[in-house]
Amino acid sequence: MVVGSVIEFKDKSSNPRNGLSHENKYMYLGKAKMKHPDTREWIKCAMYSDLSDPELVYVREWEEFIDKFQCCNLDLLN
Repeated sequence: MVVGSVIEFKDKSSNPRNGLSHENKYMYLGKAKMKHPDTREWIKCAMYSDLSDPELVYVREWEEFIDKFQCCNLDLLN
């Protein structure tokens, strides 16, 4: 995935836990490392920000990110 790619949730239905919409678009900021809270091992993750509020940055475990998001303008796995 290319830094700066616009991404969105693959499943745009509302989150059943909190009712929030998955219609937002985000910008992929790159790969990062974060410590797993239980094992304290470093794991690969993705950073992305909300297009409507670029200062709001999210971090998600890499495999979950690939599973839940798709590129709007490029193939996700490029």
